[in-house]
Amino acid sequence: MQWTTVVSTLIGAAIGIASTLLVDASRARRDEERHWKDYRRQVYSDFLAVLSTTAQALRTAALSTVDGSERESAIREAYQASEVESARERVRLSAPPSVVDASTEVIRSLEVLRDHLADGLALDSPEHGTLHWAYWATLHELRQSTRKDLGLEVMEARMSFVLGPSDPTGT
Repeated sequence: MQWTTVVSTLIGAAIGIASTLLVDASRARRDEERHWKDYRRQVYSDFLAVLSTTAQALRTAALSTVDGSERESAIREAYQASEVESARERVRLSAPPSVVDASTEVIRSLEVLRDHLADGLALDSPEHGTLHWAYWATLHELRQSTRKDLGLEVMEARMSFVLGPSDPTGT
């Protein structure tokens, strides 16, 4: 009879240890997931902030210079001085493919805008409005991708502030 007590005690201890290990593994997995989600949220926020700062720096450079070569140089320097490339790399290293693809598209759109401004495109021209609209649309898609990745509700586009005579949709 004593051996059944010992066996029962060992089985009970094994069950207790196993359940503790499962709970600890589950908690560690949740903590790791929370850590990575917080990290990605910070990377995404930083990237969006850098994009905003870079777009504003390009606009400021375009407004502050008139001469062709001076303007081109100021705009290219503003882009180079931004942290957009290093922020893009952080996104590439930490984001899923959908966010990486969206970030690539928004960078391409920003670079097109940069190149046209450097070539002398006027900020009040219809072409600038079209390029700005395209940049904003890719930026919106990036925001949607990041929200989806973070498990947040996808938001409806609120583009009315950029709409106007240069709106390519005509609405």
